[in-house]
Amino acid sequence: SRRSKYFADKFWSQSSDDYYLTPGKPSSYFIVEKYDVPSDGFPASSLAMLFEEADVKRLNMTTTNVTLPSAVAMLDSDRYPDMKSSLKAARDGSILIQRQHEVQKRRGRSGDRIYPN
Repeated sequence: SRRSKYFADKFWSQSSDDYYLTPGKPSSYFIVEKYDVPSDGFPASSLAMLFEEADVKRLNMTTTNVTLPSAVAMLDSDRYPDMKSSLKAARDGSILIQRQHEVQKRRGRSGDRIYPN
């Protein structure tokens, strides 16, 4: 069966409803991991390890505003050791995002911005 990552920028309860995906997803999908955005942003050193300084400027990234693939790579470097693997996961639609003000989870896209609330 196919698995999906759940990327949340807020804390969510551990009720059984949290482990089911949003409507429209195949029933064979399930959440295997949850990531929380650090409240003070990502370490600048992590961002520097993934990107050249020119790319950080070009993509308009800061420690508190990064792209979904870069956030996933910084949060789980074992599963996503490089940008290629995290970009692939984002393009495959296997990462869900839930913003603090949203109830529903939605599929993340490569260009989605991740930031603390």
